[in-house]
Amino acid sequence: MIRLIREGSQNYPWLLKIIVLLIVVTFTIGMGWFGYESAQQPNAVALVGPYQVSIEEFRRNYNRTYLFYKNELKQEVVDEVDLKKKVLQSMVDQKVWLIAADDWNIDVPSGALRDDIIKRKEFQKDGAFDAKLYHRLLAVNRYTPKQFESQIVRDLRRQHVQMIVQDVVMLNPAEAQE
Repeated sequence: MIRLIREGSQNYPWLLKIIVLLIVVTFTIGMGWFGYESAQQPNAVALVGPYQVSIEEFRRNYNRTYLFYKNELKQEVVDEVDLKKKVLQSMVDQKVWLIAADDWNIDVPSGALRDDIIKRKEFQKDGAFDAKLYHRLLAVNRYTPKQFESQIVRDLRRQHVQMIVQDVVMLNPAEAQE
């Protein structure tokens, strides 16, 4: 078989080139036009406007909530289906608040992000921020600093919108007439 291919490539070099070209064209059309991308597993559990709830984000929040119910609330039996629904609904609500933050052009100054991270007790050693502890805790929780900081920015934006809405709702009658 190999001898036949070798003799054919020496006697008919154009035939081997045509066969290779047909294979390349077949893969290009098959993978490029007919959706290699659509054959991939979707990475989103839910889509909320321009935001998506990724599988990784959902699993992380679900595991954190599950452990909270199991360890902190000492519940022996946790209804996993109901818990998954609650976690997903909470995450969708957070994305809706982010859409409101986008609509109102709410940004977080870099100083506020820095202050928030420095004030967190889990990153402090002897009452002061410890960069090594910060990076080590992020690594243990499978976060990069960029991922963690973008999560904090989203949380701060969401909290800011929630405070604005709460302040508007809490107006007294005199303020409402103004």
